[in-house]
Amino acid sequence: MIARGRDFEYDSCANEWAYVRCAGCGHHYLRERPSSSALTSVYPPNYGNYSNSARPTLAFRIKARMEAGTLRKLAAGSSARPAVFDVGCGDGRLLDGIKAVCPGASRLAGCEISSFAAENARRKGYEVAVGSFESLDFAAESFDLIFLVQVMEHLADPPAAIKKIAFMLRPGGRVVIETPSTDCWDFRWFHRRYLGGFHFQRHFNLFVRQHLERLLRNAGLEAVSSKVKLQPVHWVWTAHHWLMEKGVPPLFYRTFNIKNPFWLAPATLVDAMQVVFFGRSSNMQVIACKPVPLKSP
Repeated sequence: MIARGRDFEYDSCANEWAYVRCAGCGHHYLRERPSSSALTSVYPPNYGNYSNSARPTLAFRIKARMEAGTLRKLAAGSSARPAVFDVGCGDGRLLDGIKAVCPGASRLAGCEISSFAAENARRKGYEVAVGSFESLDFAAESFDLIFLVQVMEHLADPPAAIKKIAFMLRPGGRVVIETPSTDCWDFRWFHRRYLGGFHFQRHFNLFVRQHLERLLRNAGLEAVSSKVKLQPVHWVWTAHHWLMEKGVPPLFYRTFNIKNPFWLAPATLVDAMQVVFFGRSSNMQVIACKPVPLKSP
């Protein structure tokens, strides 16, 4: 066991959860996991991704602006009218961004375990299936662009999920994966309990780039791009958890949340230092492509 902690963010239960490390490959994973019947409490209605686009904070608006350029490049590198799928689409925030930069998209779809969030996305006109990605069925070669943004860590069986992604992608299609990384300062310093990236009971797996690229290769996908990305919210949550258990008055430690720009600003500076000077962060992005089969002569 490398870490033990509880649901510091939403206090959904009193359980303590443990992270362990595979002695063979070094992968970090949650030893015991909540049952599927407990998902409604694990992901409560006030969970951030379910209402971000309806009540955008300053940090959310800045992040959306930064993402717009990436989405535009991805859309430009896809077909003229791409079919797009977002795994764990929440209330449709990322699909909103795709629609803005690629209004000619032929299909904007996703899946979401929360019926509450899915209904919010459907109101915007998106096609959303309710249920876990692992339990749902999708047609072969039906999408040009698939997103798993802060989702891989929530999945019970990442290898099977990646194989399903490869099945759903058309030849030449791309998958964009953004997920927490353990190759960072904050993991080294706070991995025993308080690391914001643990997100106890919701994050089943934590990766490094080599692990993720190996899963992609095993599914027949080729990594074409990888980079670290800023994730100041993990520093803010780490401070929140540490202060909470040090007996600091709630009036103070509750100010350490992802909606407070006062703490997000210094956290961004710290994270930017490790990104720029050391090439590390608690967040990474890997883009992979499904190869186009060679034509017979």
